[in-house]
Amino acid sequence: MRSITLILISLMAVSPALAERITDDAGGLIQTYVQRFSQARDSGERIVVDGQCLSACTLVLAFVPRERICVTPNAVFGFHAAWSYDAQGGQASDRAGTDSLWKMYPEHIRRWIRAHGGLHQTLIYLRGPQLAALYPLCAPGLDRASPLERAQTAQSRVRHARHAGHAVMTARAPLGREEAAASAVSGLHDVPRDRR
Repeated sequence: MRSITLILISLMAVSPALAERITDDAGGLIQTYVQRFSQARDSGERIVVDGQCLSACTLVLAFVPRERICVTPNAVFGFHAAWSYDAQGGQASDRAGTDSLWKMYPEHIRRWIRAHGGLHQTLIYLRGPQLAALYPLCAPGLDRASPLERAQTAQSRVRHARHAGHAVMTARAPLGREEAAASAVSGLHDVPRDRR
C-alpha cells in the first residue's frame, strides 16, 4: 500500500512539470526551435499551446507528436516563408529555406497551408475550429495558466512589443540526422510578425 501511495505522489509531482506551455511566442532562431522541440519530443514532454505560436515556434508541429500537443481556445499558429538578408542588408525571400521548412511540417499542416495560399512573407493564421479539428483540446486544468505564467506572458508581450519588427538570423550548423533538413535554413530569418 505504501509503495502505491509513493508512486501516486511521485506521478502527481512529475506530470505538471512534463507540460510546456506556449503562451506568446513570436519565434526567433530557427535552429533554436529545432533543438528545443527535438528535445521536447525525445523527453516525452507534452506541449500546451495557450496563445500565439508564430514563425519558428510553429516547428513544434514538426517535431512533437500530435498526440502530445493540446490547444486551448486562445491558441494561434502563424506561418510564413523564410527569408534572408540580401547584399544590401535588406530582406529577400529564400526559396530553399522555405522548401526546407515546408519539408519539416507534417502532411496535415502542409495541406492546411496549401489550402490557405501557401507560405508567403505575410503570416497566415491557424486557429479556432480549424485548429481544433487538427489538434486535441487541452483537458480541464491544463487550459489555465498559473499566476506566475500569466505574469511571464504579460512580461513577454511587453518585450515583444518593444522589439516588434526585429529579425533574427538562424544558427549555422545542423543538429543531427533528423535535423538535416533544418541545415538548409542556415542564414534564414523570421519575418517580423504582422499586426492582426
